[in-house]
Amino acid sequence: MDISFKDIPCPTPRQGMGMKSKSIFTAEHREIVDKLRRARLAAKLTQVEVAKKLRKPQSFVAKLESGDRRLDIIELRRMSTLYGKPLRYFFPKD
Repeated sequence: MDISFKDIPCPTPRQGMGMKSKSIFTAEHREIVDKLRRARLAAKLTQVEVAKKLRKPQSFVAKLESGDRRLDIIELRRMSTLYGKPLRYFFPKD
């Protein structure tokens, strides 16, 4: 059986301001993002303070918390350590 690239599902790229791909901005992603923000606030840290500790611009943290940027597992691990939360805190309960 031959499979071509057209048979492989691919998320629609973002086009213009404010349009988000359905595959990236899921309810699960939103839940993780919400927990990320709550953990930062519980740790009594500002976005600026987090950004400095991660050696990133403040906009990096803002985009993560607004859901405009995907979070990779390495970044999540660093943030969980910074916020004093176990990594499993950020994942939905099964």
